[in-house]
Amino acid sequence: MAPNILVTADFTEAGLDELRALGAVTVAGWGVTGLIATEAETMRMFAGADIVAIGYEPVTEAVFAATDLKYLASIRGGPGANIDLLAAAKRGIPVTGTVGREARPVADHSFGLMLSVIRHIPYTDRLLRAGQLAGDPDADSGETGWGMGPRDPWNSLKGFELSGKTLGLVGLGAVGREMVKRARGFDMRVLACDPYVRDPGDVPLCSLDELLAAADVVSIHARVTDESAGMIGEREFGLMKPDAVLINTARAGVVSRPALIEALTSRRIRGAGLDVHHNEPLGADDPFLAMDNVVLTPHIAGATVEVMALHSQLVAGNIRRFCAGEPLVNDLTAGLA
Repeated sequence: MAPNILVTADFTEAGLDELRALGAVTVAGWGVTGLIATEAETMRMFAGADIVAIGYEPVTEAVFAATDLKYLASIRGGPGANIDLLAAAKRGIPVTGTVGREARPVADHSFGLMLSVIRHIPYTDRLLRAGQLAGDPDADSGETGWGMGPRDPWNSLKGFELSGKTLGLVGLGAVGREMVKRARGFDMRVLACDPYVRDPGDVPLCSLDELLAAADVVSIHARVTDESAGMIGEREFGLMKPDAVLINTARAGVVSRPALIEALTSRRIRGAGLDVHHNEPLGADDPFLAMDNVVLTPHIAGATVEVMALHSQLVAGNIRRFCAGEPLVNDLTAGLA
C-alpha cells in the first residue's frame, strides 16, 4: 500500500515529483506558510501521515503518541533541536538528517566574513555612506584625492592578505573540509583541531592551544556539546595573536560571550565575524552592535537557493530507500533505543 507522505519542509518541485511516484503527497506547514506550528497544530497536521519530510515543526513524545508516523526525514543536519530523537527510537521510528547540506554555503560565508573583517569592507562602506571619509581638500582630484596622510584611508585602514597566513579550524567536519578547499585557493596554511576526526587527510591536527597560538584566523565549525560549550574563553583568547581574527558560523555557545566581548573591546584580538549569536535576534543594546571591529550577520550562513535543491534530493532519496526497505543514510536514531 502506497504511503501518505506529508511535506512540511521547503522542497523543490523535482523533489515533490520523486515523492509523488512513491505515494500520496500533501504539502503543508512551515514550507508553505513560513510559520512554525505549535505542538497541537503539529499533531493535527501529522494525522494520517505515514512519512513526513519535515522542516522545523516540534515533534515531541506527545506528537509521536498521537500519530501513526513510521518515518521522519528531516531537511536539517541536526534535527535533534526540534525532534525528540529518543522518543522516536523507542517507538522504532527512524529519523534521518541531511548532514553537510549547508557545508558549501557556510564555508563561502565564513570566508566572506573573514575578508570583511580583515579588509574593513562593511566598516568603510558605512563610513563612506555617512560622509565620514571625506577627501583631502588640498589634494588633486583623482586616485590620490583621499589624501595619503596618516589618518587617511590608505594608511589608517590597512588590512592584511590571506596568502601565507594560517587558518585554524576548530572542527574538521563537512564545513571544515570545505574551508580547507577555499583556504588553499587563497594560499593559506591550514591547521585543525578535532578530537573526533578519523581521517584528516593532509590537514595537520593539533591541540586547541597549539591552534590558537599559531592561527591568524580562527574559524569555528564545531557543535555545542558538554565538552565544547564555552571552550573558547578568556584563557583561550589570551593564547591568540593580537592581530588574529575569530570567525563563528557554527554555534555561539562554543565561545564565551563575556570573554569575546572583552577580547574585542580591549583589542586583545583584531576582530571577529559572527553569524551566530547567544541571543537571537540581537537586542538593540547588544554591545557587538557598537563595535567597529566586528562584522555581524543574522544566522544566514547556510541560506542559499542551492541548499533547498540539495536537501530535497537527499530527503527524497532517503524516503525512496525507506519505501524500498533499504538502509537509510544518516539515521540519527540508530542505536539510541
